[in-house]
Amino acid sequence: MIGIYAGSFDPLTNGHLEIIQQAAHIFDRVIVLVAANPGKPPWLSLTERRRIIEESLEGRAGVDILTGPGTSVEYAHQRGGCLIRGLGEFTDYPAEKTLWGVNCRLRPEVATVFLMTRGAENQMRSSTVREAAQYQFGWRSIRDTVPRATFNAVALKLLAARPGLKPILESADISGYLKRPYHNLEHLIYMLELAALWEEDWGGVSPAELGAAIIYHGLREDVAASLEQLAKDDLPPGCSPAVVAGLIQATDHNNYAFNPGRAMTPAQAALARLDLAILGESPDEYARYARAIREEYAPQSGYLSETFQAGRRAFLTNLLARLAAGPLLKPEYDQRATVNARRELAELDES
Repeated sequence: MIGIYAGSFDPLTNGHLEIIQQAAHIFDRVIVLVAANPGKPPWLSLTERRRIIEESLEGRAGVDILTGPGTSVEYAHQRGGCLIRGLGEFTDYPAEKTLWGVNCRLRPEVATVFLMTRGAENQMRSSTVREAAQYQFGWRSIRDTVPRATFNAVALKLLAARPGLKPILESADISGYLKRPYHNLEHLIYMLELAALWEEDWGGVSPAELGAAIIYHGLREDVAASLEQLAKDDLPPGCSPAVVAGLIQATDHNNYAFNPGRAMTPAQAALARLDLAILGESPDEYARYARAIREEYAPQSGYLSETFQAGRRAFLTNLLARLAAGPLLKPEYDQRATVNARRELAELDES
């Protein structure tokens, strides 16, 4: 038996993904039909939406992904299958019942199977994702409700909309940001949005140069490798490689921000603060950050290994020493960073 799950998937959510996975256990074959909605312009292209679904399913057997025009009920009739519809909330029921009635009149021989999503993280609608992405830090409300491939697409859309960043994103190899737990697109957006919120003194640094520094500072495994890559790539006109490199150097925190004797330009100090700001976030955000650090670096040696724990303790100890020496971020961020670092050190001592 074939099940056809049709929709615009603009963009794909955890709820959509759960429905596909449930359907794959029920039907011999599931066809995910990514359809254009003639009533509204697309947010993501058909190609992007199909790619997101393919990446999210990771080649799951028994599921085909197609794009095409026409009504889903006609497609189901042609393939001899039945329609699959997802119910996320009780408020979905009236609209779905109306659509079911229309489909019954068009093709009474085509059955509809309704599947329900489970869990709060699977309830968010595509329209809510699109709306949330328009607001500053709105991406935080969607990161746990969409697959990683969807979040990356949303993040790239937000980054490309910023002045001067689109050509940099197109020329730089940012593939590492799409997979890494901490040095990822979320980290880049966070720094850019915080820069606007804090109104830092950039001393003549252009928005494109700031964006390039943020994009390149974590592009490779360390600052030195990121600077090497910057030297190989071509930045767009008006974006000075020397200025960008100078900013990136300030994210080598042991030699810059954690060294009270190191003189930094106002722009370098500002970028260092943005890169370290997550340390002074709320306990929940800091906990996410600490988990991501473990996921990114601990696999090389193991979270409980002496190598990882020694390195992490050294970082936190240097941070606390620098905070004790004077202002580092912002007053409220410095206070939270001190509490967060002490808490993590205590947790490491207990492990």
